[in-house]
Amino acid sequence: PPKLTDICTICYTSGTTGNPKGVMLSHENVIAGVCAVLLQLGEHRPKSDDVMISFLPLAHMLERCCENAMYMMGGAVGFYSGEIPRLSDDMKALRPTVMPAVPRLLNRIYDKVMAELNGSFIKKMLFNMAMSAKEGEIKRCRYLV
Repeated sequence: PPKLTDICTICYTSGTTGNPKGVMLSHENVIAGVCAVLLQLGEHRPKSDDVMISFLPLAHMLERCCENAMYMMGGAVGFYSGEIPRLSDDMKALRPTVMPAVPRLLNRIYDKVMAELNGSFIKKMLFNMAMSAKEGEIKRCRYLV
């Protein structure tokens, strides 16, 4: 079996501050990342009947940690088609219960929804009512699907 200090994977950075670099991660690093994800999720950590959609780049450590957490908890991981414009179709087919996301993506989704709502008072009113109901459920630790 591998030692905790043995290299488990090499993750290449995006190169935002220069050329991409390979970061060598030990088994201990990877286990710590997965444990951090599970600890952060607390009682909401994935279960064996959960399904995660994988669409972030596999070089993204959040994606890798979430995938490993799903495998560790007995959940399933489905990979998107590779085309972001088709992500909603992929989600309809997969019906994921877990979707790791980064702020940049969430901001894009928010901006798109807000642009759609700005054209219609009725849509905006219905959306705000739905959001208020959902926020109330979340505060009471109940979730609507």
